[in-house]
Amino acid sequence: MTQQFSDFMRVEYGAGEGMLLTMSVKEEHQAESALIINTFLNNILELSIQDIMNNER
Repeated sequence: MTQQFSDFMRVEYGAGEGMLLTMSVKEEHQAESALIINTFLNNILELSIQDIMNNER
């Protein structure tokens, strides 16, 4: 997922005691930053839902 958005933003994630997600929209795309972040998060949510649905079958 992060590779698909690499032209628009930098994403870092990690897990330790909790989960950490850091998203930075590149300077040249700041005007669309809300749309880019929203689309990224919606894609993650959709993939998570699909994964849950597939595991329940």
